[in-house]
Amino acid sequence: LQRKLFCKIAAAVFLSIVVIEAIILAFSVQTFEREQLLKQERQALGVLQALLTQQNGDMPVLIKQLQEGALAKAGITGVALAYPDGRVLLTLGEETRLDLSPSAVDAAETIDRLRTRPDRFHVKFTASELKAPYHAAAVIDVSAVPERVEAFIVNVIGLTIIIALLATAVTMTIFSRSVLAPMFRLRDRLEAARDRPEDEAIYAMPVRRDDEIGDVFK
Repeated sequence: LQRKLFCKIAAAVFLSIVVIEAIILAFSVQTFEREQLLKQERQALGVLQALLTQQNGDMPVLIKQLQEGALAKAGITGVALAYPDGRVLLTLGEETRLDLSPSAVDAAETIDRLRTRPDRFHVKFTASELKAPYHAAAVIDVSAVPERVEAFIVNVIGLTIIIALLATAVTMTIFSRSVLAPMFRLRDRLEAARDRPEDEAIYAMPVRRDDEIGDVFK
C-alpha cells in the first residue's frame, strides 16, 4: 500500500511539473527565436549604417565594398537600396521579397519583416533607421537560428527534468515523513490492538501534532 500510494503521488507531482514546464517552454521558444532574429537584424542594420555613412554617397565605392563581401559580416545574402521616391538604386545578391515603393514604406500596415524559409529572413530598413538618404531591404541568412533554438530546447528539457526530479524527491520526502509514516504507525497500533486487545499500553499513542493527522490520531 505504501509503495503504491507513494508511486502514484510521486508520478502525479513529476508529471505536473513537466506539463507546466512544457507550457512555459512553448512560449519561451517563441521568445527566444524572436530574440535571435532581432539580434541578426540589428547586426545587419549596423553593417548597412556603417557602409552607407562611411561612403557619403560615393556609390561606386559602396557598390565595390558590397560586392567584395562587406555584407557577409552580418550574414546578409542580398540587399536592395532605393531612393525615398521608389527609384531602385541597386540590388545585389538574393532578391528581397519586400517592397521599397513609397506607399509600402510609409503605409501604417506595411510588411517590414518576412520569413520566407527557415534560413532566410527579409527585413526592411527605412532611411531614418539607416541614417542615409535611402531605404533598404536585406535578405539575412538565419540558418544558425534553428540550431540555436534546438539547443535551447534541449537545454531547457534537461533542466526541466532535473528540476522535476529534485522537486519530486523533496515533496515525497516531506510527504513520507509527515503523512505516510504517521499513518503506518497508526496502522501498526491498530493491528497490535486487534491481536492483543487486553494490552492497554497499545491504545496510548502520544499526539504531538495539531494538524489533520493529529486530529485522526486523537
